[in-house]
Amino acid sequence: MKYNGWTNYETWIVALWIDNDHQYWRERAAKYKDRPGILADKLRESLSEHELEGMHADLLNAALNRVNWQEIASHLLED
Repeated sequence: MKYNGWTNYETWIVALWIDNDHQYWRERAAKYKDRPGILADKLRESLSEHELEGMHADLLNAALNRVNWQEIASHLLED
């Protein structure tokens, strides 16, 4: 089910936060302009790190696993 034009809510909200911190990720995207898969991996690695444990970690990980990192990377590379 799409959410505001994105794959799902989780992808949309992460993309929204990235857009708000656009300078950092726009600069990173420029480095990987010919390698969107690597940019998607970098996004996932960087934004999936957290220090939570237990139930909160499980819930956060479940949400982050639903994020379409490739879609966000493609969006960054289009701009």
